[in-house]
Amino acid sequence: MKLKNIVFSIILFFSGVLRAVEWTWLYSINPNTELSENIFATNTEGSWVKAGVPRFSQLIFSWNSLRPAKGHYSFWVRVRDSVTKKWYKWHQMAQWGTDQKGRNLQRSFYSKTVYGTNYSFVRLDLPKGRLADGFSIKIKAHNNASIKYIKNITVNICNLRLFSSEAFAAQPKLLQSVYIKGVPRKSQMALKHPRCEVLCSPTSTTMLINHLLKKNLDARHVANGVYDSGLGVYGSWAFNTAHAFEVSNNKVLFHVQRLDSFKTLHSYLARGIPVVVSVRGPLKGAASPYASGHLLLVVGYNKRFKKVLCQDPAFKKDSATAVAYNLKDFLLSWERSNRLAYVARYA
Repeated sequence: MKLKNIVFSIILFFSGVLRAVEWTWLYSINPNTELSENIFATNTEGSWVKAGVPRFSQLIFSWNSLRPAKGHYSFWVRVRDSVTKKWYKWHQMAQWGTDQKGRNLQRSFYSKTVYGTNYSFVRLDLPKGRLADGFSIKIKAHNNASIKYIKNITVNICNLRLFSSEAFAAQPKLLQSVYIKGVPRKSQMALKHPRCEVLCSPTSTTMLINHLLKKNLDARHVANGVYDSGLGVYGSWAFNTAHAFEVSNNKVLFHVQRLDSFKTLHSYLARGIPVVVSVRGPLKGAASPYASGHLLLVVGYNKRFKKVLCQDPAFKKDSATAVAYNLKDFLLSWERSNRLAYVARYA
């Protein structure tokens, strides 16, 4: 009987019928209009508490706001242990706004405790062997900034223990062909910038913004708007999505999310919305091995040839950025980044 069950499970897996259990969940709120969960009693500080959520091992936070002309916001997080029901310590995640000299202020933070949670610039992780079932977000406004300019905050929680690959499943191959035409192509390597080789994230974000909003933004200017002085990089996830909203004129919301499947990514393409994704490691036909990770824009899928249609900014010329990656190769590379994506949705 056991042997039959094992064989049946193997058949289901390779037929694509067996899907992994849920492992990623998204919570989003407009703190100024959703009265049922209105978190802001004042314009200077507020909190959002969510308990009894599915157990998770990691949390990713993102926000959409107009940048205050004066002052800045600080964003904080803590989570509740699923067993003890005790709350771990607060972590400051980021500062974002305008400094006292009128310059952009955007800085992420790192904090770690011996037996507690760990916040590493872009995400919170639980200690080994522990899970959380609640989160609390705190936002403070400093130096005359007002929280009323915050339009949306998003929390993506995931249980990475439950993550599984779909690279060998049949289901992704069954999706229909889709292609988003007219997305501007941009090469990070063609930018006249001293650090062009590390501008994959703002360049991909620029292509996304320019398509959705019919703009012609310079990727170098976008890079300035996303630079993380805490980590010293242009690829901090939440700063990219925050700046994308900042230049969207309140028309499009952006957040960071680990998607549950390629099917979900495909659903955005079907609605005409390209998706920025993080890939890592070997990807046949790519400009380099992407050993340290890389971001690119997905614009379509070809069912006949099982190809994922991308605009990869790592190629040297704008015209060379259009590339079709084998579905299986793409899935494996994307899964090494646990299906991280920058997701847009119309406001």
